[in-house]
Amino acid sequence: MQVPESDAIVARPLLAAAFCGIIIVGYFVFILLVTDAKPLMGVMLWPGISVGITTAALLLALCIVLSAVFVVVADRNEKQCGHRDCRQTAPWPIR
Repeated sequence: MQVPESDAIVARPLLAAAFCGIIIVGYFVFILLVTDAKPLMGVMLWPGISVGITTAALLLALCIVLSAVFVVVADRNEKQCGHRDCRQTAPWPIR
């Protein structure tokens, strides 16, 4: 199944912009929590694990998941796209 040229070419930058926005908002929220809600971030959930550490780990996991989703979607779109530019930008041969 071929993806229309315009959809495959436009989808990747829009997806990248959306994921970038999500990550930026997540980081700003985390920084604001660290600076303005220190008592909340210092609450211990378990011995040695605070809300701040858990929040940081969740933010890192969010970044990893969004990166993985972007790679899968971009790879799928490149393989389905028959457009010449999509095939030229791929760092590996597309079959």
